[in-house]
Amino acid sequence: MLFKHVGGTGLLLFASVALCRAQTSGQTIDTCGQFTLSGGCLVFQADTGGAFQLDTTPGLTQSDRIHVVGTVNTGCLPSCAAATACIAVTTLAPCGSQFSGCGTLVQSGNCLVFQADSGGTFVLDQLGGFGPGDRVDVAGTENPLCGNTCSTTNGCLTVSSILACGTQFTSCGQLIVRGTCVLFVADRGGTYSLDTLASFVAGDRVRVAGTLDLTCAAQCPPEDGCITHNTIQSCNTTFVGCGTLVQGPGCVMFQADSGGTFALANTGGLSVGTRVHVTGVTGGACVNTCATTQTCIADNTIELCQNEFVECGKLVQGAECVLFQADTGASYVLDNLAGFSVGARVRVTGILDQTCVSTCLISGGCVHNNTVTADTGTCPLAPSSACPTTAVALISLPLLGLLRRRCSP
Repeated sequence: MLFKHVGGTGLLLFASVALCRAQTSGQTIDTCGQFTLSGGCLVFQADTGGAFQLDTTPGLTQSDRIHVVGTVNTGCLPSCAAATACIAVTTLAPCGSQFSGCGTLVQSGNCLVFQADSGGTFVLDQLGGFGPGDRVDVAGTENPLCGNTCSTTNGCLTVSSILACGTQFTSCGQLIVRGTCVLFVADRGGTYSLDTLASFVAGDRVRVAGTLDLTCAAQCPPEDGCITHNTIQSCNTTFVGCGTLVQGPGCVMFQADSGGTFALANTGGLSVGTRVHVTGVTGGACVNTCATTQTCIADNTIELCQNEFVECGKLVQGAECVLFQADTGASYVLDNLAGFSVGARVRVTGILDQTCVSTCLISGGCVHNNTVTADTGTCPLAPSSACPTTAVALISLPLLGLLRRRCSP
């Protein structure tokens, strides 16, 4: 004990030296923190704990956040009463930005690192008892200049909190005004506050994904919770295409030829099995009897699929365009090739327009709103394998005419 008497000055010096001794002699410190003003002195309050007097503070002021690298001097007698030790500064730099978000703890060599959902991999200064594979919600300060042996990272995070990630949420819905707040009303049910609206405004139809927090404090009650760390984008896209009406859970649904099964705002009173052509907005709000959360096509029109085209054939190079040459011999211009190239044997569905105007030399017309899929064996045999090459004399004349029509080049 340095002082046996209890006096104002003696007690203060005893406490200061005792706390200073809690630091490891010659320890390197590498952390962010904030300056506070105490008794006319600037004291560095480290995010990792401790209050320090720096041997240099060039141009720094109260409330500045700074990244400090240096050596702790445990033998110092700080002139600032609030400081518990001194730091011989090696480098001073602006502190990293604040981070808050979910991610996964992953093993990388000898390091357990935090892989953020928003991008970036960081070394955490504390793990809170979590281990490899755990989904965690981390808040803290980015420190890109930290020294660590994990070379695949974007730096370190000085952690202020680490918790298990909440329930992941995704849904379309509408932004509404309630009091002074803009809230999100999800199609799947519930009204929530969001971390960010981006550039969207009340009345917009949006798709929100994020972490569902049912314990957050309501901003403009009544609310069912918050969706934190959310992304937000437009939910409305136009759908145009044919498909089949199928029986869904409690309702008639639409199975699109292009993929996906949708609830419809309007089924037109048509029955299951009917081939229909639908236009509308996917992600819109539907009022129907479907016991499902599947995407809805709202404000839709529905009619019988007229001039429906379903043919097998191959893609060929025409004079001006890539064409679809059906096994029947006719050639067609397609709205899209779906990534297929000349020579591919494919199955095409769509709406046939025999009156279209095209610069391509075609004999059959245009196929609009088409799908193109690979021939997986469901198509009839191609002409090369279906057409006779010998023994024509053994085939009746009607059958020979049929084959000629089917096998014409």
